[in-house]
Amino acid sequence: MADDARTGTPTGARPDGTRGLLDPIHRLHGSRSTMLRLSVAGMLTTLVVGGVAALEQHTTYTLEVDGSPVELVTFTSDVHAALAEAGYSVDERDVVIAPHDRLGNGDTVTLLRARPVTLEVDGRGEQVWTTATTVADLVAERGDIPPRSYVTPRIDTDVPLDGATVSVVTPRELLLSDHGGPATPMASPGETVGQFLERAGITLGPLDTVTPAPDAPVEPGTEVTITRVAVAEETAVEQFKAPEQTTEDPEATEGERTVVDPGAPGEREVVYTITRVNGVETERARGAEKVLTEARPAVIRVGTKPKPSAPAVSNGGVWDSIAQCESGGNWSINTGNGYSGGLQFAAGTWTGHGGGQYAPSAHLATREQQIAIAEKVRASQGWGAWPACTSKLGLR
Repeated sequence: MADDARTGTPTGARPDGTRGLLDPIHRLHGSRSTMLRLSVAGMLTTLVVGGVAALEQHTTYTLEVDGSPVELVTFTSDVHAALAEAGYSVDERDVVIAPHDRLGNGDTVTLLRARPVTLEVDGRGEQVWTTATTVADLVAERGDIPPRSYVTPRIDTDVPLDGATVSVVTPRELLLSDHGGPATPMASPGETVGQFLERAGITLGPLDTVTPAPDAPVEPGTEVTITRVAVAEETAVEQFKAPEQTTEDPEATEGERTVVDPGAPGEREVVYTITRVNGVETERARGAEKVLTEARPAVIRVGTKPKPSAPAVSNGGVWDSIAQCESGGNWSINTGNGYSGGLQFAAGTWTGHGGGQYAPSAHLATREQQIAIAEKVRASQGWGAWPACTSKLGLR
């Protein structure tokens, strides 16, 4: 579209004719002719008078071309003639703004030169002409480009006279769920999921995931889910115990334990690698450890003297029936209600009748050992020690 005249600078300079005009004066200086001197004097008088008249007819004005002003002098009062004189060829698409039909002294003439633009909006292109000198002016001039549209090149880019291509991506709305939150509507000018998020100012971490994929196209109503994944190291101080040290005690009953030294726990620093998905811990991997304080092992004496054997069981069938009634036949039961064992001994009854020689509690003793103690209880209290079950069985 452009030619040399549209891109040039103001002209109007005239060839320097000074040497030619002074030739008669040089000849006059070298001549003695009176007639020649009179002729030259008359010519100079005419030039001076004409020059003064011409100066009185000149017009000083400001020409602003595409926002750049320059002050010029012209001897014409026609605006278009002045523009042509300044070196500008006005196209029918150009815009000329002048305060009057005829150019006056001190006037400002504005020339807005049209330029071709290929405008692409959401992939649909059209050829337009504009007098806008920047992309921002073009967007404002159009009036149909929605706010928050993504425009390339940048809106502060100049639009050259020979044309440009301007691309516009208008905002589109989708549903976005981020960090496990509910899906909410959001608008952004992106043709793909990745562009949408970037232009909405949403950044993804190196481990974050997004569905659909970043290169998936954005359609109205598309639901996008961002899952935030973070991996971090955390240090914890933990206590630990040293393996206990045991010694044999031949004076104590087999299995009996006596604490000589309870020991003391140590402390160690442990590094964990923790994975969190949307803020919720999903994995904890144990890593490097460093002992801060050594643990002191507990020292235990363990009895080795054989336990006394239980006497031979008599009336075993009767006691099995009572145990079935008392505990469902479970000789190792401990309900925590103060009674234990198949015959449901109270703690005081068990130890008071010598049960401690077998085990600290009835449920830890064998069936035979429990029956042996039960015989002692029956000898001192009769069947009434188990009132409900012995009555039910007809033993009293």
